[in-house]
Amino acid sequence: MRSFTIQRAALLLLATTAWMPALLAQAQTQPQSDAKADRWAEAMEKFARQDERRPYPQGGIVLTGSSSARLWEVEKAFPDLDPPILNRGFGGSQYSDIVRHAELLVLKHRPRLVILYSGDNDIAGGKSTDQIMGDFTTVTERLLSELPEATIAVIPAKPSPSRWKKVDQYHALNARIKAACGDEPRMRYVDVWPAMLGPDGKPRPELFRDDRLHMTADGYAIWNDAVRELVTPKR
Repeated sequence: MRSFTIQRAALLLLATTAWMPALLAQAQTQPQSDAKADRWAEAMEKFARQDERRPYPQGGIVLTGSSSARLWEVEKAFPDLDPPILNRGFGGSQYSDIVRHAELLVLKHRPRLVILYSGDNDIAGGKSTDQIMGDFTTVTERLLSELPEATIAVIPAKPSPSRWKKVDQYHALNARIKAACGDEPRMRYVDVWPAMLGPDGKPRPELFRDDRLHMTADGYAIWNDAVRELVTPKR
């Protein structure tokens, strides 16, 4: 009897030991997954409150993307637009975050034009071009499907001095985004690169703040000119 009890205890110990790594891994990864899912909770709650206080009319223009979108003073740049461009940029975001929050950011507003800017942080975060294009395709296909009258304007990942060492991946990503836009009549590729590069083929320093990533007013002036025709209502 005693031998049987010892044998059962040994088997139980072996089973527990076998399962322990999986249990530990789950305990370690679950909080990280939850934290990642909740990363933009505060920003999304802020947007939701703004929508509740001042609902945005249908048929307008929605801008969304990372910090370069968030810092773009589009209402000041295009003061005659009615309704004004709705800025739903959130700093540090990637295309995958737009995928996750597309309903709140864009779809609920039923815009005539969507301006997307992302890719910068995706590349800096170590994602491959295939991964980024997967997220890009997911979000643009959903927007095209659920907003059948809308145009989707895409600003490619910009040439930033602080991330110039990754320029080859920027070129690879932007080439594929340009091709995707060319294949879809309701998408526009807004190429800001030529105006942002100097005679040496590198980013013009005066277009960037001290962090060599975010743009100055001169940088945004280029973007304003690049989208002006798109945002101006047809007469």
